Amino acid sequence: MSKVAVEWTEEQKKIIGLRDRNILVAAAAGSGKTAVLVERIMAIITDEMHPVDIDRLLVVTFTNAAAAQMRERIGARLEQCRSEEPDNQNLKRQEDLLPHARIMTIDSFCLYVVRNYFSFLDLDPDFRIGDEGELKLIREDVMKELLEEKYAEASPEFLLFVESYAEGKGDGSIAEYIDRLYQFASAYPEPEVQLALWREQLCPASAEELDASLFMRCLMEELKLRAGELKEQYEEAKGLCMESPGLEPYETMFDSDERIVLGLLAASGYEEAASVLKTVGSSFMTKPRISKKLPVDEEAKEFLGALRDAMKKEVKELADGYYLGELPRIYSDICAMGRTLTELTHLAEEYGRAYSAAKREKNLVDFNDVAHFALKILTEKSEDGTEFVPSETAKEMSGSFYEIMIDEYQDSNRIQEAILNSVSGERTGRPNVFMVGDVKQSIYKFRQAVPELFMEKYASYTRSDSAHQKIDLHRNFRSRENVLSAANFLFEQLMDEKLGGISYDENAALIPGRQFPQDPDGREASGREKGNNGPEMELILIDSGKENDDEELKELEAKELEARAVAKRIRELCDPEEGLRILDGTTGEYRTARYGDIVILLRTVSEWAEVFTNCLMEEGIPAVSQSRTGYFSAREIRCILDLLRIIDNPMQDIPLAAVMRSPIGGFTSEEMAILAAKAGQAVGEEGFRGLYGALLYCRRETVKLPEKLAVRIEEFLALLSDFRERAVYMRLHQLLRYILEKTGYGCVIAAMPGGAIRKKNMEMLIKRAIDYENTSYQGVFQFVRYIERLQKYSVDFGEASQEIAGENTVRITSIHKSKGLEYPIVILAGAGKPFNQKDTNRKILMHPELGLAADYVDVENRVKAATLPKRVLQRRLRLDNLGEELRVLYVALTRAEEKLIVTGSDRHLESRLMKWNSLRLKKERRLPFRAVASASSYLDWILMALIRNRAYGELLSERGITPPVLHSLYGEPVPIVIRMETVEALVHHETIKQASDQYLKENLLWRKGKAEGNDLAKGFRRELAYRYPFEAAVSAPRVFSVSQLKEEAASELFEKLEFEEPSEEKNLPGFLKDTEPLSGAARGTAYHRLLELLPFTAGPEEEELKKAVRDLEGQGILPAGTEETVDLGKISRFLASPLGRRMADADRRGSLKKEQQFVMGLPAARIRPEYGDPSLEGELMLVQGIIDVWFAEEDGLVLVDYKTDRITGPEAEQTLVERYRTQLDYYRCALEMSTGKKVKERYLYSFCLGKAIPV
Repeated sequence: MSKVAVEWTEEQKKIIGLRDRNILVAAAAGSGKTAVLVERIMAIITDEMHPVDIDRLLVVTFTNAAAAQMRERIGARLEQCRSEEPDNQNLKRQEDLLPHARIMTIDSFCLYVVRNYFSFLDLDPDFRIGDEGELKLIREDVMKELLEEKYAEASPEFLLFVESYAEGKGDGSIAEYIDRLYQFASAYPEPEVQLALWREQLCPASAEELDASLFMRCLMEELKLRAGELKEQYEEAKGLCMESPGLEPYETMFDSDERIVLGLLAASGYEEAASVLKTVGSSFMTKPRISKKLPVDEEAKEFLGALRDAMKKEVKELADGYYLGELPRIYSDICAMGRTLTELTHLAEEYGRAYSAAKREKNLVDFNDVAHFALKILTEKSEDGTEFVPSETAKEMSGSFYEIMIDEYQDSNRIQEAILNSVSGERTGRPNVFMVGDVKQSIYKFRQAVPELFMEKYASYTRSDSAHQKIDLHRNFRSRENVLSAANFLFEQLMDEKLGGISYDENAALIPGRQFPQDPDGREASGREKGNNGPEMELILIDSGKENDDEELKELEAKELEARAVAKRIRELCDPEEGLRILDGTTGEYRTARYGDIVILLRTVSEWAEVFTNCLMEEGIPAVSQSRTGYFSAREIRCILDLLRIIDNPMQDIPLAAVMRSPIGGFTSEEMAILAAKAGQAVGEEGFRGLYGALLYCRRETVKLPEKLAVRIEEFLALLSDFRERAVYMRLHQLLRYILEKTGYGCVIAAMPGGAIRKKNMEMLIKRAIDYENTSYQGVFQFVRYIERLQKYSVDFGEASQEIAGENTVRITSIHKSKGLEYPIVILAGAGKPFNQKDTNRKILMHPELGLAADYVDVENRVKAATLPKRVLQRRLRLDNLGEELRVLYVALTRAEEKLIVTGSDRHLESRLMKWNSLRLKKERRLPFRAVASASSYLDWILMALIRNRAYGELLSERGITPPVLHSLYGEPVPIVIRMETVEALVHHETIKQASDQYLKENLLWRKGKAEGNDLAKGFRRELAYRYPFEAAVSAPRVFSVSQLKEEAASELFEKLEFEEPSEEKNLPGFLKDTEPLSGAARGTAYHRLLELLPFTAGPEEEELKKAVRDLEGQGILPAGTEETVDLGKISRFLASPLGRRMADADRRGSLKKEQQFVMGLPAARIRPEYGDPSLEGELMLVQGIIDVWFAEEDGLVLVDYKTDRITGPEAEQTLVERYRTQLDYYRCALEMSTGKKVKERYLYSFCLGKAIPV
């Protein structure tokens, strides 16, 4: 294999070279795990002694994009090796095998298994994966039917459950709980078994069994953990009392308070702990008086007083949270709760079965089904029924895999683990699973990821050489040392096994691995000497406190203030003179930062991204954000959906008015007002109702309208009629493309602000239409209802993301979307936003380990009481959420290459700064668990980690607070700078900016006046008067349609002619008349379509024609109603005419050609006289068109064009000839150029006159 110029670390060399074992790689952020994984694959497939074909590796990635990137990288490496060893046959073989390599997501692998072994399942092999929206609608239908059935049965258990836990006036929350529990259980290999296990946990057999239950053990662990930390804090407080002059009496107070936590630590079970907790209210000693005669450390006194209050509050919270009465009462409440929640588990089972049946009826599956099907194929239960063992199919498949490689292993779930274990060589004594991931970056618990799987292996695998070996990759090749040092300083205090899943020790810490060269201009890669743009991490605190009673307004103001602060900082970073100097990744040279180097990360983009984007744009900073919502509210999508609604049914006034006012209709407000007035006049007329009726009414010749409005109405109705006719036989995505092309709306939205995103939104809609047509729904009507239901059930696809590679634009995105990516400058905004803990406040809680819990509800007495299981689950869910948030923060703080900035705002910043004051007593480097677990935002974590450091002390000093130096961390150099922004400063900045903009505008206007008449102005005017000599060549279109050229040629001749069309309406009773007269264009289209499809051998008799038309309608080839639209008598006469018989003969010979498209090139001067311009000499113009019909005879070609114009009078034939002569001239030219034969005859066949007219 070719040796690449990479200096691998010792750990990376191990990863690349070790074989024949299970390997777990703990790869920290920026450690180059993808490059190492690619190199391991290359080493395996190019091994000189024992090469392994690449299709014998199973490489499982987290996303399709990651799989594509992996395949691309391997392909590039193979190509590089081939260029160095062109005769190497193994390399050529691996290149040939690469397209067939199993580099895929776990979903794709499961689908591969099911597709190839469907015979093991009761499954139609023609199944398809359901669309997200379609599946959502099926679930809603199933749920509705289930609840209706349950209400009809009216069982006491169901009614009690609904009455106990329904929220609000409806039963929407009941449906939500059923669906959530079903989804929750579906993440397990055997959902119904898991539901049965949770059901069993709900109802302990006795109070003694309850005391020994899992949730009680969790409760006691929690009590002892918090009591242990409180004990440590009491000891520290007593130590400070002894060290502080005059405060010795406080030691006795803390000693008395400590007895409570000592009692909890000594408790052997809940009953003993409860006996301690119930005395808390009366156990605290009165604060002793301190003699004023003796010298006292007043600052220490104040500190200890505040500390005691905080500790009392925490002990009381323990008592209020976990003492709910004596054990018998607790047991009684739990049993009552359990009986009610048992009904929920049964409902979830029934719902799951009904949902599966509904999908099977439509031959649909979702990815969850596919995973369970794959598990069923690849595993079977062991003899004792306690575990999954590989099936014969899995054993057979296992032999085909040399190694299984799993990327992002920390995000695996239990089903994926069982599936991949079944096809590994572990059970045959051939460990061959290579796993790489980082538990610190496991941020997909909401997708049922189980990071504990990673940690179980990390705890059991050894670093020494073994069959189950772990390797740590903690050298970071992405970021500057300052970025890494700041992250390490924070997380070594915050993250441990209890919160975050791993102890952030020397094995987890990030070590700089990338060498940044010195900036040649002498600055420390930062511009620090000229401004504030140093390399340190920055924490920007925004004091958003204002007098405002409106909470929503307060929140909006806080976001805007923070966005203004971020915009101000971005301007400083990108200042040409004093901006941040960064290393350009492309050129390898230093330059000043640009907008495109910056990303703003948000925990959630909803509500925040729009505020930030708008504020940055107002500041003149280009910005773009990505969102998971807002698709259906996008202007262009609303317009097209409204158009589809009126194509389906034009009698809908609101969507019709929206389309008419849009660029598609082009109606002005004044014109709409005129139509509204006319609608009032049309009320009494039969068949004219609503806005559409007003349009039809105004189309009448007797209605007087402004000429421009009359033309607009005619054009709009013709357009709508065209779309409605095409909707019958066109596929939906084709109709959408036709609409965009016909109306030019695609070009209109592209020219709007944000045109690139709008165009992508339209492409997404077309893609959705294609996906929709692959579902069980069809047609415009169903599509409109489909979209409306998606909106009703809050299914939103999010606006299309804009590709901004290479653009100088600030990106705004979520932390989750940034995972795996890197940016020169990262701004983590919204750090003060409270964590979302809504799922801990629901009436019914669900936990994967502890099962279900809820409040006890006494329906008869209308009483609700908290239950101990719910309190325990609340705490566990909160801790799980906090662990996830801590890992999300780690992801955010490890994306930056050069500069990391964190911003957070608070309306009560002063109190927040002092919130963690008691932590200054802590001597251990890692902060106490209870403190970390009490955080409510990222800002809390960052502040508590900084409070023992000089940076924080300096901040307090600036605000008149003198912090004592209590910890060695105080003097530790940390590359973190804290900056403050106030409302006054930001408002001042904005005022200065606005004044500056106004001054610049006025100054430019003044200079313009001064410049009038001077030589410079004359020069400008001379330059502006210049005309490009080849302007005709630039402006001339390159493509013409024959119809366009025909209209131009005929315009002068016919501009004064008016034709009266005789009425051909049949005498029908009023109730059978069509309320919408068919336009001439639509009628002509119907004639042409029929003659294109009609076999000329059908016979000239009208009855035979009717049968042929009905057959075509029945097959869906012709739209329904064609027989009524077209006068078949005229068609019959045409077929019976001499020309028609000649065409039938040609049809039998196979020489009749219908609807022939052509494109030909002609000299420019031949198209238009004005194109005789010298600049167009030698230029070719393209002419395109469609010939209705032509056929060949022995002595030449015959050209025929159908005409349905209604025209009468003695000059009718000559009029038609003159009108269409130019068109037939082009047709003749095209035919003669393409066939090389002469056109001997040309005919216009007029169905109005019933004769062929030679031209």
